[in-house]
Amino acid sequence: MNIVQFFENRLSEHPDKVFLKQEIEEGSGYKYRTLTYRQFYQQTLQTASVLSQLAIGHNDRVAIILPNSPETIIAWFAANLIGATAVILDSALTFEELERIIKHLEPKFVIDQFMMSSIQHEPFYDAINFYQPKETDIATIVYSSGTTGQPKGVMVAHKTYIMCGEAFPWWLGLRKDDVLYTCLSLAHINAQAYSVM
Repeated sequence: MNIVQFFENRLSEHPDKVFLKQEIEEGSGYKYRTLTYRQFYQQTLQTASVLSQLAIGHNDRVAIILPNSPETIIAWFAANLIGATAVILDSALTFEELERIIKHLEPKFVIDQFMMSSIQHEPFYDAINFYQPKETDIATIVYSSGTTGQPKGVMVAHKTYIMCGEAFPWWLGLRKDDVLYTCLSLAHINAQAYSVM
């Protein structure tokens, strides 16, 4: 099983349940933007379709430089859907920090806010055959904070995320109606493996 199949299992259980909720500051208050499992999956398929049309596929590295948002997770899952490795980089990094990581990573493609908004307006190509990653395939590369030297890219397999997604609710005694909040960067393993999965 891979991350996308793991998500598809949840999608089949409750397609119209809210999967992601983002708090957005508006004027003097806040509003919420929500995506159901079905809406998230449709946007993931759309993004994967465009990435595939750009000849991105199995084992290619896709750098994702976006603030914490549903689009970050959509880009991650879309890359995984076509067998690519997603690398979420913190949009708060300095130019020099990003440059160093990008040179090390050598991604085939970089998704930023402009690129993501362009992708989501492209037509969907439903005839594409997506690669099915294996559980041992690398889903992401997570860069360390660099507190003991230069940041290091840690390869994380699909199976690791699935195990966290299955174990974390049990560890915390979560119920189906509980909602997880994260203020942590999606560029780090905690928000990825526990909050999202």
